[in-house]
Amino acid sequence: KTIQTLTRYLESKDDVLAKNVVQTLQDIGRVAAPHLAEQLRQQPAEAMRMRIVEILKQVRDTRVLPDILRLVGDSSLLVQQQATSALQTYGPQGVKGLIDMVLHDADEQLAERAAHTLEKMGAETTIPITQALTPIVAGRTRLLVLVLDTLHDSRAIAALIALLPTALADTLLTIAIIRTLSHFSERQVV
Repeated sequence: KTIQTLTRYLESKDDVLAKNVVQTLQDIGRVAAPHLAEQLRQQPAEAMRMRIVEILKQVRDTRVLPDILRLVGDSSLLVQQQATSALQTYGPQGVKGLIDMVLHDADEQLAERAAHTLEKMGAETTIPITQALTPIVAGRTRLLVLVLDTLHDSRAIAALIALLPTALADTLLTIAIIRTLSHFSERQVV
């Protein structure tokens, strides 16, 4: 009951009050996380979504990770940015969830946003992405290759070279792999 009462104040226009509630819910921790995730599912106002993600970022409860991942496709750019920041604190679990979205989400736009989020997260995503390149998922593996192209991390070279023979049936994927590899001057590529 206390958590429900506090959650109502997250919508407050009084920033001092809202910040104190955020801090209190962060202190409560994992006990508050499921209730906060439920509030996110009800699509509250932007300010409340941002405050809830701020709390969940600090709490780091993997039970609510699917709710944070959904916010990658939020209508608000600010909420998307907050979700990206939160996912970084979740480390490998957040990266795995984003890769799964890229490969399997029914919404193509959401898959592209997840790929963009992986790019923002940087080099820490390279190895998990290379591990997810096979089996090839039509139209989606290419998005992961494009992320690797942006990251320009030489740790991806071996996986890209290994992927090339099986990708020949998919012209766009083949072009993406070759383009990505062309940015490396390492001996195994040349």
